[in-house]
Amino acid sequence: MNVFGEMIAAVGRIKAYPGFLRNRKGKVFGYGVLLILVYFLLSSIIPYVGFIASTGGWAKILRENVPAFTLSDGKLWVEEPISGDDGINYIDIDTQNGDFSEADLKEYYRYNSVLLMDADKVVAKGNGQVMTLEWKTIGDVRFDHEALVGFSPYINLAICILGFFWFWWDVAWFFFGVLFLSLFGQIVNSACKSRLTFGQVYLLTLYARTTPLLIKGILGLIGIAVPFYFLLNAGATIIYLILACRLIAAGPEGVEPGGLAGPSEPEDGGYTFL
Repeated sequence: MNVFGEMIAAVGRIKAYPGFLRNRKGKVFGYGVLLILVYFLLSSIIPYVGFIASTGGWAKILRENVPAFTLSDGKLWVEEPISGDDGINYIDIDTQNGDFSEADLKEYYRYNSVLLMDADKVVAKGNGQVMTLEWKTIGDVRFDHEALVGFSPYINLAICILGFFWFWWDVAWFFFGVLFLSLFGQIVNSACKSRLTFGQVYLLTLYARTTPLLIKGILGLIGIAVPFYFLLNAGATIIYLILACRLIAAGPEGVEPGGLAGPSEPEDGGYTFL
């Protein structure tokens, strides 16, 4: 069975799980990478492409939403003052009458991050850190609105590079998460008397992660955030493990025929991971 067929089976056919134990390590690794790719596609790539398509791209976003400004000779000029907050973050840019300092940050103690800019400097607070940067320390450079818009093609490039590393970070974190959940899988294995090795429990746990991960990707696609989803994620994985281990403990009669033949049966009646 190909990996796409296995993905469908991992979601809806518990009887397919004993057959997964015959998969070689390379195929199992490829399945994990493909699963994360599908999740990444649903939760990140499609929403980002939709965002770019609906807004017209970064050049249009920057041109229409960033006011005219010029940074030259150690001075910042912005066409009109900008201020706003979302309850968590606060921003105030005033190059006409502003004169900010770190002491002003005390007024915004309730915000997680604060960004204040005047003609001579930027004062910022974030993650418990406070920073002041004077524009003159940047040197004799000139940067303005049109230069920012011209930089827009590199934004997509930077996001693609970041996305590449982010994807492989998700892959590594996925396999580590499977290892962690396999510890609970060992408890399930013992309780169900399915007599699997830790490697076999790890493999079943990896396939059992399919449904909760796909659901998480779909929720990301439609923009719904579920509080404490990691608990539901782990719970669904363990439920799949319980059903699979109970099936395996029942013996080879629970294995599906026709391409989903289960693993070989040694003399003691257990299963081997070929």
